[in-house]
Amino acid sequence: MLESNIHAGRQEVGIAGAIQLEKGISITDGCISFESTVQVIEELASAVRTRRELVSASSRSLLKVLRVRYRTDPRVVPIVLY
Repeated sequence: MLESNIHAGRQEVGIAGAIQLEKGISITDGCISFESTVQVIEELASAVRTRRELVSASSRSLLKVLRVRYRTDPRVVPIVLY
């Protein structure tokens, strides 16, 4: 899990309370900055696209192999992939 905020880091709530807090920095858990969040999401989206392309290409290759085997070997049971 990642937590993000406007600025990275976290801050303590001191005796003065909210008066000394900086806007956009967490007071609970450490967070990554908005800029870092954008970069992480873009990298994740790129990885998902790559993975989907690989799985799709791999599935097409597997189906071709199964079709050829089914035509040439009656012991091979056809399968349905969704």
